[in-house]
Amino acid sequence: MTDTTTTGHQNHTNVPSTTNTTNTTNTTNTTNVESAEANITNRAANAATNTPLETAAITMLNKYFRLFDASRTDERAMQDLLSLFTPDAEIVLNGSSRTGFEGFMKAFYEYNQDIKHMWDAWVLQPDGSYQTNWAVCGQAADGTVYAKAGIDIARVNEAGQIVYLENVQADENAFSKYKNER
Repeated sequence: MTDTTTTGHQNHTNVPSTTNTTNTTNTTNTTNVESAEANITNRAANAATNTPLETAAITMLNKYFRLFDASRTDERAMQDLLSLFTPDAEIVLNGSSRTGFEGFMKAFYEYNQDIKHMWDAWVLQPDGSYQTNWAVCGQAADGTVYAKAGIDIARVNEAGQIVYLENVQADENAFSKYKNER
């Protein structure tokens, strides 16, 4: 049996293999974070048009999604996620702007139990921002499940931190409950 998982544009497959000397079955798991990060980084590094700074920015933006998903249960992932943003980063959720990412994360996990992102490759835009299409499935605090899709637009400073993140969802009211959270 083969189990395939998709992260960004990367497909990772768990393929059972047998060893003839012992007749036991071993499973190779290639879905770990390091493997996914290496594959995404290699894809970005191999893009003919990417400069080293663009490659670093794309790698960091991919890390943002992975850490976002892990941060609910892993305090280290939360700290690593927050370190990707400047303290005064502008966060725009369907047109509503706020300063700082930490407050949004606290509010987000107050309303949500779990989440999983999938995304396309981040693409450098003519204005210097990066953009990607994404989809997410999650479970709200009340136990209901949901799926959403949209785009993220990010700007990164020279130090490699996110200074601007805009989340535009197909449902313009998707983040209405976070508008007044600070």
